[in-house]
Amino acid sequence: MALALIIVLVFYLRVAFMPDTSFRRPDVESEHSAALLLLSFVVVPPCAMVQLQGMRCKTLPHDGSSFLVIDSRIDCLSDEYREFLLFNVFFAVIYLFVLPMLWLYLLWNVRHLLNPPNLKMATALKNRAQEPELSALSFLFSDYRPSMW
Repeated sequence: MALALIIVLVFYLRVAFMPDTSFRRPDVESEHSAALLLLSFVVVPPCAMVQLQGMRCKTLPHDGSSFLVIDSRIDCLSDEYREFLLFNVFFAVIYLFVLPMLWLYLLWNVRHLLNPPNLKMATALKNRAQEPELSALSFLFSDYRPSMW
């Protein structure tokens, strides 16, 4: 989260303190968008794993008590855990569904550039590599052939 805020802060500082003639705003926006997208792509798997671990409780058969598997000091039947669980589910939905849907939406909007019609694969790959609109998203599709779109 802190790194994302730093990326946004640096963007606004670059825009605010550089003269209009020294940069092109779309280039700066593209650089910072790519950094935020890459950060989200790197952060999702470990965050999702930790959040899902925070939902896994084990009930003891001898007395019916329930404890969090990752930290047995936490009682899964407590009111504090139930409040935490609502918070955790909210962010798990964001990490597991909203961010991947955002990536899909961004790729869907440029699908005509990902798989240009009537081109051989080598030409399509060359065109994709040279397309400025795709540079911020390249880490999401670079391992896939154009025909996958």
